[in-house]
This record gives sequence, C-alpha cells and structure tokens, in this order.
Amino acid sequence: MQTLDPRLGAALLRLQANPDYQLYRDWLTASLNQADEANRRLDGPALHRSQGRALALEELLKAPQTAQQALARAQRG
Repeated sequence: MQTLDPRLGAALLRLQANPDYQLYRDWLTASLNQADEANRRLDGPALHRSQGRALALEELLKAPQTAQQALARAQRG
C-alpha cells in the first residue's frame, strides 16, 4: 500500500477547507442529483442523452485533475 506524502496530505486538507472548492463540489453534486432525478422521468433517446450528461458530471466530480486545479488555484490565492 502506498503512503501519502505528508505535503500532499496537508495540501488536500487545505483544498477541502477551501470555500471555493466546497461550493464547486456542492454545485456539482446538486447538478448530478438533479440529472438523476430528471432521468427517472425520461425514456428512449432523451434518457440516453441525459444519462450521458450525468455520467460526465460524475466523472468531473471524481477527476483528480479537478482537485489538482482547485489546489493550484488555492495555492496561488
């Protein structure tokens, strides 16, 4: 098992405490929940398009690049 570099761990904690990053994650999570709710009312091609958008939002939420970019902005600011 790989251990976490203490500097990286501290940086991730700062990122999680960053209000901008928290707002971004909250917005993204709310958008994903809204897309999920909309998918329950759709069928056919409209459902497939909406599911694709929801999957894209979910990937954004999990993407390490997103966290890295937010961390870089937090360090500059």
